[in-house]
Parts: sequence; C-alpha cells; structure tokens
Amino acid sequence: MDIESIRTAIIVAKLRSFSLAATEIPCAQSTVSRHIRNLENDLNIKIFTRHTNNSGVSLTVEGQRVLPVLENILSEYESLRRDVAEQNNACVTKISLGIPGGSVLTPIGAYNLQTDFCMEHPDIEFSMHESYDTHMVESLEIGRFDAAFLVQYNWNNMEPFCYLECNHNLNLERVGSHQMMLGVSVMHPLASRESVVMEDLKVLNFHYPNDIRTMPASSLVPNQIMFLEACRRCGFTPNIVTTKNKNRALRPLMTQQGRGVMLCYLPAQLSEYKGIKYIPIADCPMHAEWYILTKKGSNPVIHKILVNFFRKYFNN
Repeated sequence: MDIESIRTAIIVAKLRSFSLAATEIPCAQSTVSRHIRNLENDLNIKIFTRHTNNSGVSLTVEGQRVLPVLENILSEYESLRRDVAEQNNACVTKISLGIPGGSVLTPIGAYNLQTDFCMEHPDIEFSMHESYDTHMVESLEIGRFDAAFLVQYNWNNMEPFCYLECNHNLNLERVGSHQMMLGVSVMHPLASRESVVMEDLKVLNFHYPNDIRTMPASSLVPNQIMFLEACRRCGFTPNIVTTKNKNRALRPLMTQQGRGVMLCYLPAQLSEYKGIKYIPIADCPMHAEWYILTKKGSNPVIHKILVNFFRKYFNN
C-alpha cells in the first residue's frame, strides 16, 4: 500500500470520477485505475462501485468505512514530511552560489537576486561569487561553492541538453529557459518596438571587447559561437564594434552614447539596468537554458531550495 494510491483514492472519492481525478492530480486515467486497483488488492476489499454510462463511481460500504482511515494516514504522512523538511531546512544556515561572470547579471539583477533570496530565506546566509563556466564547475567540485547557477545555449528545435549531464559527480536540474532578447538604450530608435526579428539585426552594431567574427573558435565562449551561427543561419554576419571597455562596461557605454546593442538571455529581474530596454527577438533560432548544479553527496536540501527559488523567475 503506497501513499500515492491512498492520495488517489481520496481524490476519486471526493470527485466521484476517475477522469476528473486524473485531471486534478494530474495524470493519465489509466494511472488512477492502476492506483485504485493496487489499493483494493492490498486491502482485499472493493472501495468503489463503477457505474455504467459514464456516471462516475461511488464508495462501497467497505469504502465508506476505510476512507476516514486513509485520510488519517495521508494526513499523518504529510505532517511527517513537513516536520522532516523543517528539520532539514534548519540544518542549512549558509549557501554560497556561483553565478555567471562578466556582464550576464547586472548589478541591479544581482541585488534583486540577493534581496529576494534573503527575504524568502532570512535564516540562511547567502553569498554569490562570479565565475566562468569551466572555473565554476571546478570550484563546485572542490567545494568552493555549494551550488552553481549555469547557462547552456540551445537551438529551439532541440530537446534541452546540457553537456554537464555527462558529469556523474554533479546533480543537474533545469530551472527554466529564456528567449534571446536584444538590449538597447532607451534612446535607440528600436526602443519603441515591442519585438524585433533577426532581419532587424543585420544593420545593428553589437558591442564586444574583441571582434568575435575573426577570433578562433577556441577563444570564443558558447553564447558567442551560438550567436554567430544563429546569424549565419539567417543569412548574414553581424556587425561588430570593438570597444576597449570590458563586458561589464558595455551597458554604461550604451546608455551614455545611445547606440550599440547587446544580447540578453535572462529574466527581467536579473538583467535590469536603468536606461536599457530588452526587446524579444521573435524568430531567433536559439535560446538559453538555465540550470542549478550541486555536487553529488552534498546536502540535497540546498539543491531543492535553489531549484525552487530560481524557478519562480522563469515561471513569472
């Protein structure tokens, strides 16, 4: 007798229908039938009477007798789960998180992230440390970070995949995806648009510290490679304007000069910057997938806390 079968029986009894129960759970109706069948076999009783002509089900006499017992078992189980979760959460007093380096998170975005986490988990000391992908994974494996917030780029017609799925030392969980956005100054002519298409990008100047079009592939980071390939697939090579400014200084440069554009692949709360507007690229063939990584054998509660926390950014 398993807890899911008990939970299913209680929902069926409330709704008096297998199909409605399947919708509420949600699951396939065959799964509901299997759970009820397993429970009836375990208890050696018939809990429900199935009516013909799709008129639903009703509790048998034995079902009426056993239902309060099942409800009590489920209630005790849920109470136990809450107690265990509270004890586990109490064991987590500090979390250090590796985040993407460079200009991925804006200062305001990092502030929003820190503030939101501390408001949601006031008893946990939370710190963030910038790092690049390869260093981040290495730091995670040797224990410098408790977890990492990592991006992987993918084509729109492909199933989500992260190369770190092959690393058996890590727990990897996808927390969300985000379409590619075009960051422009609010003074830029495109700032009045609600969306753009790849065709619009042909005449724009993208700010980079180096000309990524002429650099060897081994010197490029994944988002640069994917961006060049996305443009190639759409039949053009992007215009690159090199600047002596490092990535972190590109947004101030754009707001001061009112020209130049950049790519963004984060929710608004994490990429917010005064004077910059982010516009969806409607037909961009690539997008960003975001993951939480933790080391296997580490506290699973940390992993769960961070996964639940970050998913809200991508679900809003």
